[in-house]
Amino acid sequence: MTLGLMACTLILPVAHADSADFAITSARTYQVYSVYYLDAIADIPLDATLRNALTNGVSVVIAYDVRVVRSRGWWFDDTVATLTQRYRLRYHALSRRYLVDNLNTGISRSFSRLGEAQADIARLQRLPLLDQTLLGKGQRYEVDLKVRVDTGDYPLPLRVRAFLEGAWRPSSAWYRCPLT
Repeated sequence: MTLGLMACTLILPVAHADSADFAITSARTYQVYSVYYLDAIADIPLDATLRNALTNGVSVVIAYDVRVVRSRGWWFDDTVATLTQRYRLRYHALSRRYLVDNLNTGISRSFSRLGEAQADIARLQRLPLLDQTLLGKGQRYEVDLKVRVDTGDYPLPLRVRAFLEGAWRPSSAWYRCPLT
């Protein structure tokens, strides 16, 4: 048992070092009437492992985790609202097209190149966050944003592999911007 655990600890850093991590490069919020919206741009490079999986029929779900927090200075931030925006990226071998399904709205788009599909997913535009009436007057609010591969949608054998190998589960660090 101990030998197996040591082998896993030795494998994990090597597998994660080969994977390309995601990153949020910019984000901004704005208000239209009483609703706050979010625009963001992410860098979501897919390494050879995920590109190979796509061409072999495995869908990759990319999720944006968003949370609106009230900054409390010397105490922990208070989470006011959370949202997950999910996109399924898949390859249709017969038509040789990449399909992007917005899992929140049900809208699908088709692209001839993987780079075009990635660019579509990498741009969040006019994502509704919350209504102004849910916020307290005179409080300071911020938005935390993260992009990641949702491993929960992998077939079961790949979920185990994703747990052990970082290349199957790239993720960004949290990005914070003010709610304005």
